[in-house]
Amino acid sequence: MNRQCSITCFLLALFGACLCMISEARAAKSPFTFALADDAVRITTGFTGADLIIFGTVEEEGTVIMQLEGPYRTAMVRRKESVFGAWMNRAWLRFDDLPVYYDFASSAEGNEFLPDMETRQELHIGLDTLKHPPRKKRYDEKTVELFQNALIRNKQKLGLYPLEAKEVAFLDEGFFKVKFEVPANVPSGEYKVKGFLVRDGEIIHQHSVGVHIGLEGFSSQLYVFSRNYGFFYGLVCVFLAVLAGWLSNALVRRS
Repeated sequence: MNRQCSITCFLLALFGACLCMISEARAAKSPFTFALADDAVRITTGFTGADLIIFGTVEEEGTVIMQLEGPYRTAMVRRKESVFGAWMNRAWLRFDDLPVYYDFASSAEGNEFLPDMETRQELHIGLDTLKHPPRKKRYDEKTVELFQNALIRNKQKLGLYPLEAKEVAFLDEGFFKVKFEVPANVPSGEYKVKGFLVRDGEIIHQHSVGVHIGLEGFSSQLYVFSRNYGFFYGLVCVFLAVLAGWLSNALVRRS
């Protein structure tokens, strides 16, 4: 009898612990979350680009915003002017902490879902928020805007900035998918994937994860060697160029 009571008490305690764990898991579960299909984009020899796939869930109404950006570096924009018939770089502006690559996706069109420009500017939501102020105010606002627009156009030509927002595709109720097409010329570094759930003009939930985009294999080793031992890397390049020229000249003489 005592043994049966002990077993019954043990089962009840175990059942209660399971209930507590389930309730805690439900409480900790976020109404808006996402994850990457792959935690890194590996750049190897012959890399022609890759797709970064994101899956997420949302349990509340609102507009889903996703963005991928990084790494942050300084950008220089120059403007050529005619000087005695020759075109020369006469004006320039430097912009700090700009993402080299930026892309975003939205489940709604336009920016009406978040009209507060200050908030969008702070969080880089939308292509128009990438018009950062220059390091030094050397020109008037109209001229600065020309430099900012030129910077965005140059990035778009390289495929590093989007022309329009990507689609947030809902595969099922509350389950969505986003695909960012990472170009072949994307630089190595640490990137951020950020997600926002917006309702009634306010951000009610946000989440972010990091992703590494970098070289692997022989390309990675060669890149590290060129950065750490630049002088010797240059000597090797010169030697290989001289050797290739000598071999081609020898082949021509024989023929």
